[in-house]
Parts: sequence; C-alpha cells; structure tokens
Amino acid sequence: MTEERHFIVIHMMTSLDGKITGPFFDTEAADKVSQDYEWTNASYKPNAWICGRITFDENFTNYAVPELNPNDTDVPEGDFVVEPNAELYVVAADPSGKLAWQKNTLQYDVRPPAHIIEALTEKATPQYKNYLRKHQISYIVAGKEQLDWKLLVMKLKEKFNINVLAVEGGGIINWSFLNAGIVDELSICLTAAADGSNDTITLFEKSPYFPKGSPVEFELKAVDKIGAGGLWIRYTPKGASKRERPYLGQFDLGKTNDDYAKYFIGQSYLSTLSTQGAAIYNVTFEPGCRNNWHIHHGAPQTLLCTSGFGWYQEEGKKAIPLKPGDVVDIPPEVKHWHGARKDTWFSHISVQPYAQNTSTEWLEPVDTEYYNKIILE
Repeated sequence: MTEERHFIVIHMMTSLDGKITGPFFDTEAADKVSQDYEWTNASYKPNAWICGRITFDENFTNYAVPELNPNDTDVPEGDFVVEPNAELYVVAADPSGKLAWQKNTLQYDVRPPAHIIEALTEKATPQYKNYLRKHQISYIVAGKEQLDWKLLVMKLKEKFNINVLAVEGGGIINWSFLNAGIVDELSICLTAAADGSNDTITLFEKSPYFPKGSPVEFELKAVDKIGAGGLWIRYTPKGASKRERPYLGQFDLGKTNDDYAKYFIGQSYLSTLSTQGAAIYNVTFEPGCRNNWHIHHGAPQTLLCTSGFGWYQEEGKKAIPLKPGDVVDIPPEVKHWHGARKDTWFSHISVQPYAQNTSTEWLEPVDTEYYNKIILE
C-alpha cells in the first residue's frame, strides 16, 4: 500500500529547545527564519500540505462551531471529491468533523489558494458531511475511530494525484506520520532562539489515545545555514523506503544525456529549449549527479537555476551552493564543475551564445570523497 503513495516530508520550524509554537516566534531570529521556512518549503514543490485540527482551529477557524442541520441525515456513502486537479491542496486531519470552514479554499502566506480536503473517520456525522458538501469541500473517510494514515495517503494519491505532501504540524500529526512509517524526509528550519516554555508543543508529540510507539532514529542528509544563525537540517528516518522526491521541474525533463554520460557521475537529462542565437538547454541532475571538471573555450556560459539545489565550483575557489533563482555567469577559459547535491534533484538552464572556434574541454571527474564532504560545509 505504501508504494502507492506520494513523497512525504515533515517540514517544520522549531526553536533550539524543540518547540513549534510559543514565545520564541516573537524573536527577530524567528522572523527571519520564517521567511526561509517558506522558500525551503517551496523547494519540495508540494502540491498538498496537511495539519492537525487544532492547528487549523488556532490559526484559521478560531474554534468556531459549524452550523449543522440536525435533519440532514442522508448522505451518500464514501468520499466526496470536488476538485481532482487543483494547483494546491490543504488537508485537515479532523477525525470527528469539527472544523467550521466557511469556504472551500485556504490562503496562507505567499502560497496560492489551496482547495480544502477534510480527512475524516467514520465518527464524522452525516450532518457534518452534508455541511462540507454544502460548502463544496472535499473529504476522505479513512479509518473507524482513528485516522488510518496509510489509507489516507493512498487515497490522496489516487483521488487527487498528489505527488509531494508536506506534513506541517502540530506535534501529534508529525509523530503519527512518523510512527506509521510513511515519512521519507524530515526537514527542520532550526531557529537560533529558545524560550524554555513547558506548556507549548514540541516537534513530536504522542496522542494520549494512541499506544506507545518505539523510538525512531534518523540519518543526516544535509545541513545548510539560513537567516539569523539558523540551520536548515534534513534527515531520513532509518529504515525509510529511500523514496526520492519526483522530478517536478518547470521545463521538460528531456532524454537521458547519453552522449555526454562519460563526462558525468550519475544520471543527467538534457532537453533542447532553443537554438535561436544561442544554445539553450534544460539540464537536470539526479541526486548526487555532477559533471566533470571542464573548460569552455571561446565563449561564456550562463546557468539559470530553476529547481532543486546544487553546487558550482571554479578551480581554486570554494564550492558555491545553488538554489532556484540563482544565476551563474561562467567566463571562458575557467575550469569549473556543477551538479546536484547528494540529497536532491537539480535543474538549470544552460545558455551559451554561438561564436567561432568554441569548444568544451572535458577533464577529470570531481573527487567523490571531496564531493561528499562539501555537502556539510
């Protein structure tokens, strides 16, 4: 069943003492990291995000009580799908059906409007389901008394074609997904602040209604510095299925780059975008893929980074991290290499103007031991 699901990442902003809510959010450090939280979230290209009921009540529906018609007892069996092809979805884990939505979309921060999907159990009443139908809100029934997380994510994939799901709190839903063994990556934007609160939620919390679970260990994937002394840390749960994020670039992936495979470590792809005035290609690297050191003779090259995260390095200089929106101008006659990081796909547009007497001189591969070390630099 889990093979029929999408890529799932828990993506959270925390304090140094592991809190995901509380006074630390009022600090200058948290304000800066919250901005990084959104672009790091966008880097996963999730087409759905999910939170627990309390998170939505505290931030959006304000604990309002839905106005239900007690006579609305007749409701069709099964799930209710309103928008099977929305740009973005937001999933509310609401087992009993308590959230008082007033419309079927939710706008959060810089994200586009998201179509609401209610995740219910069989405890949800016919009256509440009819309330959702009245407001044209989709819902999925997954489980009798408690949500069946594996069934839920399978239905989300099947009915809404979700490719990447971001789990974004609170602590109980984070732990529920982790305990169910369906998390592919843990992404933490760690704020250089703490508040010592003993009455706020931590990153993972077990529901008192759930049986005691076993501890979960993680393997470190990558660490990057972000604003105000913060860190963006990515882990893989030990024993996870090694499912990588699907390619979700802005341009056609193209074909395997077979003609140049001998100059690459790992798998790359090439798609010709234009040959009018310049050679313009979309180049995509699978996680860990990079090209050999090389030199462009006779003409410069420009890289426009569009998706994922990568590295660029010139001889004698430190490797530079690359993210979407970065532009790299490479002068002719400069020895360099570029490629993906170990943990993510990476795509860039390559632009090289036509000129006389141009060529590319391919040199030695990037040393694997060195490449693995720069991941944490």
